[in-house]
Amino acid sequence: MKQWDKKYQRTADFIVVEGPEAGGHLGFAGKELADSRQVKLDFTENVRATLQMKQQYEEKYGRKIPVFVAGGIFIKEDVQEVLALGADGVQVATHFVATQECDAHEACKQAYVNAKEEDLVIMESPVGMPARAIRNPFVEQMMEGAEKITFCYKCIKGCHPGKPKYCIQLRKI
Repeated sequence: MKQWDKKYQRTADFIVVEGPEAGGHLGFAGKELADSRQVKLDFTENVRATLQMKQQYEEKYGRKIPVFVAGGIFIKEDVQEVLALGADGVQVATHFVATQECDAHEACKQAYVNAKEEDLVIMESPVGMPARAIRNPFVEQMMEGAEKITFCYKCIKGCHPGKPKYCIQLRKI
Protein backbone atom coordinates (compact mmCIF):
# COMPACT_ATOMS: atom_id res chain seq x y z
CA MET A 1 0.00 0.00 0.00
CA LYS A 2 2.90 2.28 0.77
CA GLN A 3 4.35 1.75 -2.72
CA TRP A 4 1.06 2.42 -4.52
CA ASP A 5 0.49 5.51 -2.40
CA LYS A 6 3.95 6.86 -3.19
CA LYS A 7 4.20 5.79 -6.82
CA TYR A 8 0.61 6.21 -8.07
CA GLN A 9 -1.11 8.28 -5.37
CA ARG A 10 -3.69 5.49 -5.05
CA THR A 11 -4.70 2.96 -2.47
CA ALA A 12 -6.11 -0.54 -2.51
CA ASP A 13 -9.70 -1.28 -3.49
CA PHE A 14 -9.59 -4.07 -0.91
CA ILE A 15 -7.09 -6.23 0.98
CA VAL A 16 -6.92 -10.02 1.22
CA VAL A 17 -4.94 -11.33 4.20
CA GLU A 18 -4.10 -14.96 3.49
CA GLY A 19 -3.44 -17.32 6.37
CA PRO A 20 -1.18 -20.33 6.85
CA GLU A 21 -3.83 -22.91 6.00
CA ALA A 22 -4.32 -21.70 2.44
CA GLY A 23 -3.76 -23.90 -0.58
CA GLY A 24 -0.99 -23.34 -3.09
CA HIS A 25 1.79 -20.82 -2.39
CA LEU A 26 2.06 -19.81 1.23
CA GLY A 27 3.51 -16.56 2.49
CA PHE A 28 5.21 -18.29 5.39
CA ALA A 29 8.60 -19.94 5.76
CA GLY A 30 8.62 -23.73 5.98
CA LYS A 31 9.86 -23.71 9.56
CA GLU A 32 7.12 -21.23 10.53
CA LEU A 33 4.50 -23.68 9.29
CA ALA A 34 5.84 -26.46 11.52
CA ASP A 35 4.28 -24.91 14.64
CA SER A 36 0.69 -24.42 13.49
CA ARG A 37 -0.46 -23.03 16.85
CA GLN A 38 2.16 -20.25 16.77
CA VAL A 39 1.45 -19.52 13.10
CA LYS A 40 -2.25 -19.15 13.94
CA LEU A 41 -1.41 -16.68 16.72
CA ASP A 42 0.94 -14.78 14.42
CA PHE A 43 -1.69 -14.74 11.69
CA THR A 44 -4.32 -13.34 14.05
CA GLU A 45 -1.88 -10.57 14.95
CA ASN A 46 -1.19 -10.00 11.24
CA VAL A 47 -4.92 -9.52 10.60
CA ARG A 48 -5.14 -7.05 13.50
CA ALA A 49 -2.05 -5.17 12.26
CA THR A 50 -3.47 -5.00 8.73
CA LEU A 51 -6.76 -3.63 10.02
CA GLN A 52 -4.90 -0.97 11.98
CA MET A 53 -2.46 -0.10 9.16
CA LYS A 54 -5.17 0.43 6.55
CA GLN A 55 -6.80 3.17 8.62
CA GLN A 56 -4.19 5.76 7.58
CA TYR A 57 -4.95 5.07 3.90
CA GLU A 58 -8.70 5.19 4.48
CA GLU A 59 -8.28 8.59 6.09
CA LYS A 60 -5.94 9.88 3.40
CA TYR A 61 -8.14 8.73 0.50
CA GLY A 62 -11.51 9.27 2.20
CA ARG A 63 -12.92 5.81 1.63
CA LYS A 64 -13.27 2.46 3.31
CA ILE A 65 -10.86 -0.32 2.31
CA PRO A 66 -12.49 -3.69 3.01
CA VAL A 67 -10.33 -6.49 4.42
CA PHE A 68 -11.06 -10.13 3.55
CA VAL A 69 -9.39 -13.04 5.32
CA ALA A 70 -8.49 -16.21 3.43
CA GLY A 71 -6.76 -19.51 4.13
CA GLY A 72 -8.21 -21.90 6.66
CA ILE A 73 -11.79 -20.70 6.45
CA PHE A 74 -13.68 -23.98 6.74
CA ILE A 75 -16.68 -23.63 9.04
CA LYS A 76 -19.05 -20.99 10.38
CA GLU A 77 -16.91 -20.47 13.50
CA ASP A 78 -13.88 -19.61 11.34
CA VAL A 79 -15.92 -16.89 9.63
CA GLN A 80 -17.23 -15.61 12.96
CA GLU A 81 -13.70 -15.50 14.38
CA VAL A 82 -12.29 -13.28 11.64
CA LEU A 83 -15.37 -11.07 11.55
CA ALA A 84 -14.95 -10.57 15.31
CA LEU A 85 -11.38 -9.39 14.63
CA GLY A 86 -12.82 -6.70 12.37
CA ALA A 87 -12.52 -8.25 8.89
CA ASP A 88 -15.23 -7.33 6.39
CA GLY A 89 -15.53 -10.80 4.91
CA VAL A 90 -13.77 -13.98 3.90
CA GLN A 91 -12.39 -15.50 0.74
CA VAL A 92 -13.04 -19.22 0.45
CA ALA A 93 -11.55 -21.17 -2.43
CA THR A 94 -10.66 -24.79 -1.70
CA HIS A 95 -14.21 -25.89 -0.93
CA PHE A 96 -15.33 -24.67 -4.34
CA VAL A 97 -12.71 -26.32 -6.56
CA ALA A 98 -14.87 -29.40 -7.10
CA THR A 99 -18.01 -27.46 -8.05
CA GLN A 100 -19.53 -27.40 -11.50
CA GLU A 101 -18.76 -23.67 -11.80
CA CYS A 102 -15.02 -24.21 -11.34
CA ASP A 103 -13.15 -24.75 -14.61
CA ALA A 104 -10.50 -27.04 -13.11
CA HIS A 105 -9.91 -30.32 -14.91
CA GLU A 106 -12.12 -33.18 -13.70
CA ALA A 107 -9.07 -35.14 -12.50
CA CYS A 108 -8.07 -32.16 -10.35
CA LYS A 109 -11.58 -31.93 -8.91
CA GLN A 110 -11.56 -35.64 -8.05
CA ALA A 111 -8.20 -35.25 -6.31
CA TYR A 112 -9.79 -32.63 -4.03
CA VAL A 113 -12.89 -34.74 -3.41
CA ASN A 114 -10.87 -37.86 -2.60
CA ALA A 115 -8.16 -36.18 -0.51
CA LYS A 116 -7.89 -36.87 3.19
CA GLU A 117 -6.11 -34.64 5.69
CA GLU A 118 -3.07 -36.91 5.66
CA ASP A 119 -2.82 -36.44 1.86
CA LEU A 120 -1.97 -32.74 2.29
CA VAL A 121 1.74 -31.94 2.27
CA ILE A 122 3.94 -28.88 2.23
CA MET A 123 6.46 -28.91 -0.62
CA GLU A 124 8.75 -26.35 -2.20
CA SER A 125 7.41 -24.44 -5.19
CA PRO A 126 9.58 -23.50 -8.20
CA VAL A 127 10.28 -20.10 -6.61
CA GLY A 128 11.39 -21.66 -3.33
CA MET A 129 8.25 -20.86 -1.36
CA PRO A 130 6.40 -23.47 0.67
CA ALA A 131 3.29 -24.68 -1.12
CA ARG A 132 0.44 -26.84 0.11
CA ALA A 133 -0.36 -29.68 -2.26
CA ILE A 134 -2.30 -32.93 -2.42
CA ARG A 135 0.05 -35.90 -2.32
CA ASN A 136 0.25 -37.67 -5.67
CA PRO A 137 3.04 -39.46 -7.56
CA PHE A 138 4.45 -36.20 -8.95
CA VAL A 139 4.46 -34.48 -5.55
CA GLU A 140 6.19 -37.48 -3.98
CA GLN A 141 8.78 -37.49 -6.77
CA MET A 142 9.50 -33.77 -6.30
CA MET A 143 9.77 -34.19 -2.53
CA GLU A 144 12.43 -36.86 -3.08
CA GLY A 145 14.44 -35.17 -5.82
CA ALA A 146 14.28 -32.86 -8.80
CA GLU A 147 13.66 -33.12 -12.52
CA LYS A 148 16.17 -31.71 -14.99
CA ILE A 149 15.14 -28.30 -16.32
CA THR A 150 16.72 -27.45 -19.66
CA PHE A 151 14.76 -24.35 -20.68
CA CYS A 152 13.39 -21.40 -18.70
CA TYR A 153 10.16 -19.70 -19.83
CA LYS A 154 10.77 -16.82 -17.37
CA CYS A 155 7.12 -17.14 -16.35
CA ILE A 156 7.63 -16.57 -12.63
CA LYS A 157 9.85 -13.87 -11.20
CA GLY A 158 12.49 -15.41 -8.97
CA CYS A 159 12.57 -18.75 -10.77
CA HIS A 160 15.95 -19.63 -12.27
CA PRO A 161 16.88 -22.85 -14.14
CA GLY A 162 18.85 -25.24 -12.00
CA LYS A 163 17.40 -23.97 -8.75
CA PRO A 164 13.77 -25.20 -8.69
CA LYS A 165 12.87 -28.87 -8.46
CA TYR A 166 10.43 -28.65 -11.36
CA CYS A 167 9.08 -26.31 -14.04
CA ILE A 168 5.49 -25.28 -13.47
CA GLN A 169 5.00 -24.64 -17.23
CA LEU A 170 5.75 -28.27 -18.04
CA ARG A 171 3.28 -29.77 -15.55
CA LYS A 172 0.19 -31.45 -16.95
CA ILE A 173 -2.53 -33.50 -15.32
